[in-house]
Amino acid sequence: MNPSTEEILKAYESLPTDRIIVLPNNKNIVMTARQTIDLTTKRVAIVPSESVPQGIAAMLALSPDGDFEALLKAKFPSSYQLSLKNDEAGHPIGILEAIENGVTFTSLVHSATADSIAILRPKLTKAEKAQAILRAFSYAGRPYDYNFDFLTDSALVCSELVFKCYEPSNGFKGVTFPQSIVMGRVLTSPNELAMQFDAEGGSQKAQTRMVAFLDGYEDQKKAVESDEKTFRESWKRPKWHILVQGEAQKK
Repeated sequence: MNPSTEEILKAYESLPTDRIIVLPNNKNIVMTARQTIDLTTKRVAIVPSESVPQGIAAMLALSPDGDFEALLKAKFPSSYQLSLKNDEAGHPIGILEAIENGVTFTSLVHSATADSIAILRPKLTKAEKAQAILRAFSYAGRPYDYNFDFLTDSALVCSELVFKCYEPSNGFKGVTFPQSIVMGRVLTSPNELAMQFDAEGGSQKAQTRMVAFLDGYEDQKKAVESDEKTFRESWKRPKWHILVQGEAQKK
């Protein structure tokens, strides 16, 4: 529901400052916010942002080194503090993922405990990336979605968290991920993300770029840094790939 002029004025009075910058982040609120300028004794400036990404872009323009960090701290204080801690093994927190414990802050070491790991960076502006991070923080603490239901967000599965954080919306370009129907449910699997990266093939329509691909070798007990070509082929691997890759190399 959009706030009324009276509600906005009350918000002004509750602030311990005489100078206020307002980011409506909604085109339906801009006009109402402007009407309050002559109704308060405080000095108010209205930045006519019509979406959250526009608002974040304005904040970054005003102070590129600190505003977004302060926004996370103010909007999600508990999650922000968790993101600064180390995990039980002493590794620094750096990942937010949906695992069996729910949407949880973990370390890169914990998250990378997998057969292989790829890091893809979306081709978005700083403001759009900030919006995706804000969305991610808003999901922190929600339970794991054992029903794999992408139509709701009361609980989330691993790839669903990525899907929802970058899902395009009004004023937010985002990233459009592929979806498929599995046992009557619409979802996006991690393998489909690799398939999409391969299909877009580094063309102008590519929505992400590869930062790194670490390919695990079970028989050697190590991961090897591999190239983009190898990653683009990875979605074609059978589920038992990790068990037979050593034999394939011998041949």
